[in-house]
Amino acid sequence: MTSQIIAYCFQQEPAGRSNTDLCESLRVSAGKTSLTLFILLLFFQAKSFAQLTETDTLKFGYRTSLNGSWLTGNVDRLLLVATADVSHVSETFGVRSTNNYQFGTFGKFRTENDFVSKNFIYLIPKKRVYPYLMAWLETNLRRQINFRYQVGPGVTFTALRKHNHQLKFSATLLFETTYFKSNQFVDDTYNDSKAIEAVRTTFRIFGKHQMLKNRLRLRYELWAQPSVLDDKNFRAHADVFVETPISKKLSFRTGLNYSYENIVLMNVKQQDIFWTFGLSFANN
Repeated sequence: MTSQIIAYCFQQEPAGRSNTDLCESLRVSAGKTSLTLFILLLFFQAKSFAQLTETDTLKFGYRTSLNGSWLTGNVDRLLLVATADVSHVSETFGVRSTNNYQFGTFGKFRTENDFVSKNFIYLIPKKRVYPYLMAWLETNLRRQINFRYQVGPGVTFTALRKHNHQLKFSATLLFETTYFKSNQFVDDTYNDSKAIEAVRTTFRIFGKHQMLKNRLRLRYELWAQPSVLDDKNFRAHADVFVETPISKKLSFRTGLNYSYENIVLMNVKQQDIFWTFGLSFANN
């Protein structure tokens, strides 16, 4: 019964004041629960994977970071950005999960409560060309997206693989469904439903570089996601990070996050840019 109520609240606007209050309570509770679980996830990963060393038989990788800002006084503003990236790679298969959570307030109003999870299963990932399956899950308060999922197969071409430099190109065919908060879009041709389905070709560039004798590290991931059947339905996403090591596993990190969506609801802007500073804990 509880799962049916939650699904009802995410997929459509509740009818009646009592239902509205119930759904809002559930959404607030879900946001607090998500933040708590994500902080626990960061702690668990740092504690458990810190026991692994580079000489272990199985290759595990992890990277966690916490960035944010806090202003108080004339303007009260809080922004937290937490990331967790976990991977395991062997000769025959590999798995990777990249997760990002943003929580923000402006005064008494929540401005961010956004979660993105990108998950991959690879076959023979140490080859120059290898296939994979991807599942992308997302919620976004700023864009009024209650829930979005994308699943599909893809292939990666490794253009450069050295100790200090990596460069990869990927292409994926994704099947996507997005549940919006309402059906009042900027482009009114989409106003028939709160749910929009799409088939996307997705192009990705991933790079990781160590420079100045590892005193400076650059990581970036760029995505372009046009729709196969609707040329107006286009998205783009970019993450760029620069790190300076403080110790073997701890680094100072600054990052730029950019996202663009062509199909948005009324009063929602098509693009967002975040520039953050913080710390990163990793073994790779």
